[in-house]
Amino acid sequence: MKRGFTLAEVLITLTIIGIISALTLPGLRTSMGDRKANAWYSKYCTIIDGAVKQAMFQNNVANATDVTFDQLKLQLQGMDVTENGSTYFYMKDGTKISMGDINGVPAVRALFPTNLNIGFRHYLIYNALEGVDCRNNGQGN
Repeated sequence: MKRGFTLAEVLITLTIIGIISALTLPGLRTSMGDRKANAWYSKYCTIIDGAVKQAMFQNNVANATDVTFDQLKLQLQGMDVTENGSTYFYMKDGTKISMGDINGVPAVRALFPTNLNIGFRHYLIYNALEGVDCRNNGQGN
């Protein structure tokens, strides 16, 4: 009467499990990376949109496109700013924020920490009704 498994049966089972793992783990890692990137993009869209609207209110500005970098920086300073530069500043999580124009449209650029491997995102600022554009345009590595 046979008790237990033979060495060949155990090795074949482990080989099959290894092959299945090798095929599924890279897909899971990519999926998790995309979710992490989307979470950061959404987080910063909310932060920047709120800061732009608050700057409009504080400075009695009619259009979001009229908000200056200094006004935006003042709104974000109360939140998370750790280091200021003349044309950029860093948030506590390491994200570098700067402001400029992209094809004539004011935009905020968020350069995310390098350890996240998710690059940067441009958040385009439109008029007061639309606020910050949070669609997928302007993303990069």
